[in-house]
Amino acid sequence: MNEKTKLQTAGEKPADDEHELRMMDACELSIKERAGEGDEPARKHLVGYAAMFNKRTTIYPGFDEVIAPGAFGKSLDAKDDVRALFNHNPDHVLGRLAADTLTLEEDTRGLKYDITLPDTQFANDLHVLISRGDITGSSFAFRCIVDEKDESNPKVLLRTLKEVQLFDVSPVTYPAYKQTKVSARMTETLREFYNGYAEENGITATPSPYIRRIVDAMLGIHRPQAEQDNPK
Repeated sequence: MNEKTKLQTAGEKPADDEHELRMMDACELSIKERAGEGDEPARKHLVGYAAMFNKRTTIYPGFDEVIAPGAFGKSLDAKDDVRALFNHNPDHVLGRLAADTLTLEEDTRGLKYDITLPDTQFANDLHVLISRGDITGSSFAFRCIVDEKDESNPKVLLRTLKEVQLFDVSPVTYPAYKQTKVSARMTETLREFYNGYAEENGITATPSPYIRRIVDAMLGIHRPQAEQDNPK
């Protein structure tokens, strides 16, 4: 199944229910120092991958995802005004495509970024933290334009991102699936998938703890352990 939505105006903030985040650890973050032009001082660059192609990742139990090569191509060709942020915080801007302080490219491995770090306190602190190995994760914010869903395995929904609109790339402190955000549209798809699984397996009264935990994780709901184990 394919899903298409209209591309937003470049630089426009995405609606909350369309905005998705994906995190990745060990994304080869590195700091490089490059000579400036003429009398300009050397500049520090942060280089890494925001996403890797053809790498199957478990977003939640029962929901896996793969990013297809070329998924970012149209967004890059359209020169969407992508930002580089720290921890997706708009108060901590590291670079911007329109300002030529951020470059993005798709190579055979994934989406690679190169940020010319600003001479600000938080950017200098980030430089130290990455150099020490304290921060190793990366992330990207996007909206899905085209995807494909494979439901051949009744227990695992596999989604392939074929085309996305990119909003920002970001080195992150916690590159874990707990920080991942799924759109409301995708959440509804997952609900339907799990409901179908429950129906096929005779789960008719109350949701099993397994299903409840998955849906709660998608919606960001935190319940006491006793309530998780004995859903009503």
